[in-house]
Amino acid sequence: RRARVTPWASLAILVVSLFTSASVLDFIGSQLTVARNKRSSAGELRAEKLQQQQQQQQQQPYSADLPDLNPSYTLISTSLLAQLLDVKQAPSGVEKLVEPLRNNYYALRHGQSESNLEGVISSNPEVGTVRHGLTTEGRLQARRAATQLLDIVGRDKIEGLVFVSSDFTRARQTAEEALNAVKAIIDYEMQVCLADPVRPDAECELLHSPTSAVVLTPLLR
Repeated sequence: RRARVTPWASLAILVVSLFTSASVLDFIGSQLTVARNKRSSAGELRAEKLQQQQQQQQQQPYSADLPDLNPSYTLISTSLLAQLLDVKQAPSGVEKLVEPLRNNYYALRHGQSESNLEGVISSNPEVGTVRHGLTTEGRLQARRAATQLLDIVGRDKIEGLVFVSSDFTRARQTAEEALNAVKAIIDYEMQVCLADPVRPDAECELLHSPTSAVVLTPLLR
């Protein structure tokens, strides 16, 4: 005996089939969207990691003789920082100088050190005072700085020049290299001056090498 399907029954079956197909398509579409988002996120992570690796490979060892076009730090005064943060700056506990300073002070940064090439921060005194000295490039930088120092200080005042350095190896070696270079330049200029019969003796007498050795102090760490 055959079952008879009325037109109304056929219409109901068709509506159910269409509804089921739409639900399946929606589900499939949502799963495809999730998969695409996962692939996109994974691709962005791979691209970011690749970019970081390329930047690390392109990074060159620091050299004080080269301009720092992309500095990773910013020097800012505490008063300006207080203004930017809209906070009140704490008063300084150091008394103001009653009289002007009698001496001139010059800051000399240490040359390229072994820790610069290794990419590590050497701030532990137990390590920095015995390791991480200057590289060959760092020693050359310290010697080249001596010529600028002579021009800034002046030949007539170089005898009273005193190098005060941190006891860290990189700083001590920088001061020693610069001081020895200053002495070598003055000694050479003295020989040239004495050998020149045209130059007066009074001019040669102005050339005197520094008499003090490098003074080490942990206060400059």
